This record gives sequence, structure tokens and C-alpha cells, in this order.
Amino acid sequence: PIRVVGAGGNATEADVTQGSRYAAGLPVTLDGVTYRPPHPAQVINLSLGGAISAADAQPMCVAIAEARAAGSLVVAAAGNGYGT
Repeated sequence: PIRVVGAGGNATEADVTQGSRYAAGLPVTLDGVTYRPPHPAQVINLSLGGAISAADAQPMCVAIAEARAAGSLVVAAAGNGYGT
């Protein structure tokens, strides 16, 4: 399992983007080191909430498309804003 959202429910768009790519088995570079998991996920489950602009969401959309192209099934629930 890969968790990119903290226990308090906070994550950046970059966290979700990098986590999705990594889960799908795609290379992710952090601080000059490239990582790739030994076992790519067959299913990636995203539960996201909060307001975001289309421009800010674009990198996440690209990462999801790449994850799907790599063979992962991506399931997402959006709008989980706790009543907002």
C-alpha cells in the first residue's frame, strides 16, 4: 500500500501525482534519486476532496493517464470535503 494523504487528510497535488505514478510502477525522482516500486499496483484507489482549478489538476490527470497506460486500473472518488 502507498499512502500519500497524511492522517490529517492533507496532501498536495504533487503528492497525489507522484504517488499515482509510483504506484503504477513508473519512475519517480525525489531529491535527485529515482525510485520505482518492485511490484506495480494493479488497482489504484483515490479518494480526493477539496477545491482545485483545472490547471492545478492537469499534472494529476496526466499521471492518471500514464498509470492507466502502464496497466493499472484507477478508481477515484472526488468531492470528499466533509460536507463542504
